[in-house]
Amino acid sequence: MGKVRQELPGIEFINVGYKGPDACNTHPAIYIQSSNTGCWADIGMSIEDFTGNQKLNLGVPGCTDCGTAIHELLHSMGMAHEQSRPDRDTFVEIKWDNIMSSMYSQFAKDPHADTSVDYDIMSIMHDGRFHWSNNGKETIVVKEAGYRLYTDDPGQHHRYAIGQHIMMTQNDVRQLAKMYNCTSNTICGTGRTDVRNVNNGAPSASIKACSAQPLVENLAMVAKNLYFNVL
Repeated sequence: MGKVRQELPGIEFINVGYKGPDACNTHPAIYIQSSNTGCWADIGMSIEDFTGNQKLNLGVPGCTDCGTAIHELLHSMGMAHEQSRPDRDTFVEIKWDNIMSSMYSQFAKDPHADTSVDYDIMSIMHDGRFHWSNNGKETIVVKEAGYRLYTDDPGQHHRYAIGQHIMMTQNDVRQLAKMYNCTSNTICGTGRTDVRNVNNGAPSASIKACSAQPLVENLAMVAKNLYFNVL
């Protein structure tokens, strides 16, 4: 959460604590858990979450690296996979024959997704080339237009591999800033984004989170001085 808070100081994270299994002390809130069901989170707040807890799961092992935690947190905050954008076919090709049939939904387009920010093949929300493959072959192939945000040199394409779960890109920050009524200003030459809140006190500018121990301690240990510092 520390990385998100650094890039978007207009978004407030509050540790509300928990009162037992699957239950935060207040609601609506994000309940961070660690079951052996993998890495997952609902996209944004549903109607049910207003009276309960929105779950975010970081299974052990495999889901506690900082990038995966950020990816799932951004799902909870309302961001879908990059390849679900309605304009994705301009930038990537989906190889349906190579995808597990049970996972087709992971590649469905969202007709309502915001396309005002550039499509970003390096987004932390973009799945990788072989994600959900049924035969070891690529499920997502980047087109020439997909690389243009980063390079016009085909010889440099290998440097930009989709599916990175290391850090948010500037476009990830811009997208989140739009959703939470913040503004982002790129500092040229530094490779980072400076964001300032312009709608202080906006209802959408506060995310509550709680978590069961020892997951909080584990995340804080893994993420210290990197991306997530769990309150």
